[in-house]
Amino acid sequence: MGCEKDDLEKILQHALYIIAKYDQPEIAGDYPQIIPYQYEDDNWIWNEEEPDDFQTKLDRIKYHEPLAFYNKARKTEDPLYYYKVVEYFFIINKQSEIFQLIQKYNKDDNMDFLIESLTKIYTKKENILLENLLSNIHGIQEIVRYAFTRNLTVVEDVSDFSKSLYAYRNSIVHRKKDTKLELTVPQILKENNGGEWIHILRNLAEKVIQQFC
Repeated sequence: MGCEKDDLEKILQHALYIIAKYDQPEIAGDYPQIIPYQYEDDNWIWNEEEPDDFQTKLDRIKYHEPLAFYNKARKTEDPLYYYKVVEYFFIINKQSEIFQLIQKYNKDDNMDFLIESLTKIYTKKENILLENLLSNIHGIQEIVRYAFTRNLTVVEDVSDFSKSLYAYRNSIVHRKKDTKLELTVPQILKENNGGEWIHILRNLAEKVIQQFC
């Protein structure tokens, strides 16, 4: 009730995120989904009564796109969709810096300086934006420590963790051999770190959603 049609997609994505995060499926891949109601005559097939403490109202979120990426990642266990959640906040993470630039422009009225400064932010290399974001995530040290104890990083710090994460991202993005990239190939009989990185990326995705949305 009270849902505008233009907001329906945002609300559905948010609902799926809440369901999966706080009532996690017991079977891998058994992710909640939206299906049409089925009915016979005027009676719904599913008539279970709502519990007394059932919440029918969700707080508004700022960005629904990262929730959509997260839901897709949970359904498919595709690490790239988890990474897309993190990637979505690269520039949003720079909001305070951009706000300061706008304040300076309002004071000095120097459009050239504003354009030049904004361009520098938007054209920074992805690995730099990733490390900038990771450095600002609340509770990042816990994830950094986890990666270090799993021998995914050499040093227990954000910078080394960021480099390792970006290298893993590249290994699954680039589907062909390259002299500068290590290709991640799924193996049945040999333990690999893919599962560990998926676990890490899922935690990172949840942290940035909680922090920025």
